[in-house]
Amino acid sequence: MELTMLGTGHAGVTEYYNTCFLLHDENGYLLTDAGGETGF
Repeated sequence: MELTMLGTGHAGVTEYYNTCFLLHDENGYLLTDAGGETGF
């Protein structure tokens, strides 16, 4: 399995949430988007 980070942010980001990952194996791809919460 291979993990590719597609732009990662940090915990202090308040406007942009760059936390997307691409998982890849012999069966295909899985793109994940772990967007942040702005409920502060």
